[in-house]
Amino acid sequence: MGSPPRSCARTQPRFTTSLVEIRELTKIYTRERAFVSNNSAEQTRVVDGVSLDIFVGETLGLVGESGCGKSTAGRAILQLIKPTAGSVKLDGDRATLQVEQLKNEVAALEEKVRQGRITAPVDGTLYSLPVKTGDFVKVGDSLAEMADLHKVRVRAFIDEPDLGGLEENAPVRITWDALPNKTWLGKTEIIPKQVVQRNTRSVGELLCSINNDKLELLPNINVNVRINSRERLGVLSVPRGAVEVEAGRRYVYVVKSNQLGVGKSTLEKREIRVGIADATNYEVVSGLQEGELVALPGDVDLRDGMSVIVVSTSAGDYPRRTHG
Repeated sequence: MGSPPRSCARTQPRFTTSLVEIRELTKIYTRERAFVSNNSAEQTRVVDGVSLDIFVGETLGLVGESGCGKSTAGRAILQLIKPTAGSVKLDGDRATLQVEQLKNEVAALEEKVRQGRITAPVDGTLYSLPVKTGDFVKVGDSLAEMADLHKVRVRAFIDEPDLGGLEENAPVRITWDALPNKTWLGKTEIIPKQVVQRNTRSVGELLCSINNDKLELLPNINVNVRINSRERLGVLSVPRGAVEVEAGRRYVYVVKSNQLGVGKSTLEKREIRVGIADATNYEVVSGLQEGELVALPGDVDLRDGMSVIVVSTSAGDYPRRTHG
C-alpha cells in the first residue's frame, strides 16, 4: 500500500460552523498469516491519524498517489466502514441526511457494478477477449469479438485480369493446409467494386460465404480458395506459361518440325483466341489444333523463326482436351 494522504485541496469556508469534525481517524486491516507457528497476523495501516474539519459551504478534496488510502478515508468519514480508531462527528440532522443520501448513492453504484454484465445481441462463439479484469477501457473500446462460426466469410484477393469472370453465387471450394484432407464449400457473395494495390499485385477483394458446420475453420487463418465461375467440359487448353500477351492479343510459339524429320525445329509465332481460364491453363477457342506442340519460355526469349531442339515433349506442352 502507498503512504497515507499527505495533503488536501480545499475552498475557503464561508461560515465558521463545523459540519464535520474528524480527529485521529485510523484504519488498519489485519490479515492472518498462514503456516506460522505463533499464529501472528500481518497489519496494514491504510489511514493513519487523519484530523480535519469540514465547514458549511466548504469543499474538500484528498490528494495522494494511487493506493495511499484516499478511498478508505472517505468511506470511514461516510461511515460506510468502521474505523479502527479516531472519531467522526457530524453536525445534526442536516449532516445525517446528507451522509445517508451519499450512502444510498454509493450503495446503488456498487450494486450496479456487481450486477453489470455484457450481453451479446446474437448467439455465437467468443474467439477474442483483448481486455482482462482490471483493465481500463474507454467508450467505444472493443471488449470482445464473437461470431456465429457455423457460417464464415472468407476474403479472397483476386488478380485484376481475373476479375471479369467473377459472378455472385458462384461455387467456391476452400482448403486449409492445417487440415489437408478437408474441403469446405460455399459461394461468392460480394464482388469486388475496385482494384487496390496489395504488395506488388493489383487485386480486387472478393467476399465468400462458407459453410463451417463442424466449426473446423478458425477466424483469421489463411486458406486456399478455388472459384468455379464457369465450367466447360472437353475443351482444348494450353498452359498459361506458354501464352504471351501483346496489345491485348495472345500468342503461342508452335514447334514446327524439320521437314526431313531430323535436326533442329523452328518456332512459329501464332495468335490464338482463348476462353475461360483457371490458375494453370487457358481454354483455346481457335488458333491451335489438338496434338500440336507449343514451346514454354526458358532462359532465352522466344521469337518467331527461332531454331530449337526439342528436349522434352511432356503432356503439359501439348494443347489437350481437359475438363476445364
